[in-house]
Amino acid sequence: MLSLALLVAVVATQPADPLAAANKAFAERDWPRAAELYRAVVQAHPEQASSWARLGRSLREAGRAREALGALQKAEQLGFYPPLMQYQRALAHAHLGEKDAALALLRPLVEQQFGPPEGLPAVDGDPAVAGDARFKELAARFAALSVPCAQPGSPWRQLDFWVGAWDVYDRSGNRVGQSRIERTLGDCVVLENWKGTSEGKSWNTWNAARKRWEQSWVDSTATPIFFTGELEKGVMVYHSDQPQPDGKPYQRRLTFTPLPGPRVRQFSQGTTDGGKTWSTEYDLIYVPQGVPFSAL
Repeated sequence: MLSLALLVAVVATQPADPLAAANKAFAERDWPRAAELYRAVVQAHPEQASSWARLGRSLREAGRAREALGALQKAEQLGFYPPLMQYQRALAHAHLGEKDAALALLRPLVEQQFGPPEGLPAVDGDPAVAGDARFKELAARFAALSVPCAQPGSPWRQLDFWVGAWDVYDRSGNRVGQSRIERTLGDCVVLENWKGTSEGKSWNTWNAARKRWEQSWVDSTATPIFFTGELEKGVMVYHSDQPQPDGKPYQRRLTFTPLPGPRVRQFSQGTTDGGKTWSTEYDLIYVPQGVPFSAL
């Protein structure tokens, strides 16, 4: 019978799971080691598309661009996220100074609106192409596609004037609550955190497919409201058309207006007669926390 010490020694000398070891080296960005391990994995399991993809990236990151091309193409042939494989093949061609081959892969990706994931280099980052204006232009376009909401001038930035930490007052100067408005999820969402007599949150985002803003509001009194809207002459104008709990129709018009200071006016009105008459629900002024209130 093996002694415990000998058994431990035998187990310790057994090879670890090759894929787990390769994934560990990849996560640690030990590219030469990862390439060696993934090579063994795909030799044993040539059907593993993701391992071919990681072999290709590891080889490219290790400076072995020519070898990387074959692995990346194999992953693409196996159906592993073709746009990503094409982007990485373009990086390999760029490193080799094969500009035409790189551009032939990159230009269709821009037209497809492919946004490279975080962690991959820009297409103009390699010294072999860094001075080429064509690659600089493509790099800028890929950057916009990768983080569309963070780009200055994009529709997602239209509510930037509301972002901040605010004391909120009624028109008479009575403080009725506080609100923290923040960008989140890559700046794609403007998140409202309201605290007054009740608490509430709203999720505001630009819907690129429908070309409109959408707000989903819910508070601690279980009152959900869904708005759609757009920026009109610098004012965010939201509309909601949903029945009240008793089933009667009710429409809302909610506006956010940037004011000097900087301050923001939030004005909500409602109608029960299809817009013939409107009644004020609330009329609030947002003032930066710590700044005294001043009337309009």
